Amino acid sequence: MPRSGSELNAANDSIAADSIERDFVEATHELRQALAIEAELHMPAAFFTLNLATPDLASAQRHALRLCPHWRYVRDRLLRQIARRSATG
Repeated sequence: MPRSGSELNAANDSIAADSIERDFVEATHELRQALAIEAELHMPAAFFTLNLATPDLASAQRHALRLCPHWRYVRDRLLRQIARRSATG
């Protein structure tokens, strides 16, 4: 039995919506990966600027805060190390 125009339109709309959703999910996944990579690049920058012979505390803190502040390493170690170094002068 042939389908009516409205059934075909509904089917085509459903296929188009699935395609848009799939594209959105892929783009979101790629963005999350890019943000994670960027954050991980700031970690060694923060560590190394903190541990230079003459530490750059402002730069270390700036890099640390560009990371995910809720990451255990950043919250429990890196920011505390920066605070200790700032306190000692």
